[in-house]
This record gives sequence, structure tokens and C-alpha cells, in this order.
Amino acid sequence: MKNSLLTLLFISILSALPTMLLADGPIADGTYYIACSKQDGYLGLGAYHGVDSYIYYVTDGADRTADGYWKLTNTSAGYTFRNEASGQYLVFTYGRVDQYYKYMTVASELPGDGTELWNIIAGSDGAYSIQSVADTDYYWNLRAGTNMMGTYRGSQGTSINERFTFHLKETTPDPDPVDGIPDDAYTPILFPEAMHVYLSDGRVEAFPLAYVDEVEEKDGQLVVSTTFGQDFSYSSALVDSVSESKPEFPAFSTFRFAKKYNDQIFVTVTCYVQADTVTASVGAIGKRLTPTFALTDDE
Repeated sequence: MKNSLLTLLFISILSALPTMLLADGPIADGTYYIACSKQDGYLGLGAYHGVDSYIYYVTDGADRTADGYWKLTNTSAGYTFRNEASGQYLVFTYGRVDQYYKYMTVASELPGDGTELWNIIAGSDGAYSIQSVADTDYYWNLRAGTNMMGTYRGSQGTSINERFTFHLKETTPDPDPVDGIPDDAYTPILFPEAMHVYLSDGRVEAFPLAYVDEVEEKDGQLVVSTTFGQDFSYSSALVDSVSESKPEFPAFSTFRFAKKYNDQIFVTVTCYVQADTVTASVGAIGKRLTPTFALTDDE
């Protein structure tokens, strides 16, 4: 009888283990934007906003961009935070490079050493602190002045810049889509009516008609006089023709920012090309990007 009771107790404990390990945390799994109690805004990635900080708190007042959403997953040991735009995870580190990160950085893959895990701790103010599982002395901390998000030890997640709220993403289309941009979502570049001087070396110089006062040839020179008092002269021998017809330019057939040529971007981005406008949303660290493209005209 005693053995039977022990067996039943053992089976009961085993059956309860999954429930205990995967018990509901304070925040349900889902995709959220995260706001700090100190200031209106949302947690994003600096690469999407032209700043050096890897993890950046956006306060520009504009609509949230795709990097402003994070997928939270409650594991048996803590939460993971994965950015919806870049696919990167928030990871604790003891390192700091003041221009880029302080005790928290991003990783393209789960490290698997526990640094990707975080505790979410509810407070009486309706907000939460986020604590590193790898070192529970460190809590998320919004740096004043730079809007860099890192971790910090000392205040135990009680300061106003260490209090956060979670806002579930609405089931609306992702912001800043690249594919399927409607025609009215961009403003095409419009070139004014102009007089074009075609030169024998292949150059074309254009003068808006509104600013052209007179065009004449004298003393072996083509002289373009403008309404603002400045004259432009060309040797007649170097002028192929003068016309109000603008030259035909080749169009882009493809336009990309390839990771192969841009170490600072997360993934290769294929841009949306329509008429003379190229549109893209590129997550990158730094401000200089090298494009690769093909033209409809091989020449």
C-alpha cells in the first residue's frame, strides 16, 4: 500500500511539472511595443533611426516603425525578446562600448548561455522592471540624454527610467512595408521644362526655361544668358546640339543593399523601384550604405 501511494505521488508530481515550468508569466507571449515610464516613446534599434546606439529608445513622436515591435517568448527559465524587423535578440553582456552599447547588446542567434533570458517583474505602479537572468543585479536602464537602452546595477529596477510597460501589437499591417507600396505613398521627382546643351564629351547641362533669358552664338561661343544676370559660355566646337527635349535615362531594373558589400546591415534588402523612385527600409549600424543595381540599358 505504501509503495502504491509513493508511486501515485511520483506520477502526480511528474504530471504537474510541465504546468509548473511553463506557468504563465506576468506578460503573455506575443508581439509588443515597449514604453518607458520616464518618457513617451518606444524601444527600437538605432540602425533604423540613424543613430549609433544598437538599442535605442525612440522619442521622435512619429509613427512607430517596424523595429519598434518585439516578440516575447516565455521559456521555462525566462523571457526572450526578439525584434520583429531585424530578427535579433536582446542579450546581456558585461562589455560596454559607450558609443554603441552598455551591458546589453543584440545577437542574430540565441547564444544559449542564458544571456538571452530576462525576468519580467511586476510592480505596484502598473509597470515592470526587466532583470537579467544571467546576472540578477542588472536591470534594463534608459540612459538620459542619449536614449540608449542598456542595463545597470544599483537601483534594482526601481528608478523611473527602469520601469516599462508592454503594449500588444494590433492586428494591422506592418509599418513601413517595402513591397506593395501604393502609388500615392511616394512623391516622384519632377524635372522642370529645360533647355539642354548636349556636349561632345557626353555631358548634358540643363537650364530651366524659367531662368533662360537668351541663347545665342557669337565669336565661336554658345552663350546662355539667365534671368538672374549670369552667363554660361561653351565652345561651339564642343556643342553637339541644343534642345528642349530631355535625354533618355536608363531605369533601374533592380536595386539592393547587399550584406556582402555592407557589413553593417543585418540582411540583404531588395528595394521597391517605381519610375524614378527607389524606396526601402534598411536596418543598419552607421549611415553609409553601398548599393548594387542593374539598369534596363546595359550602356
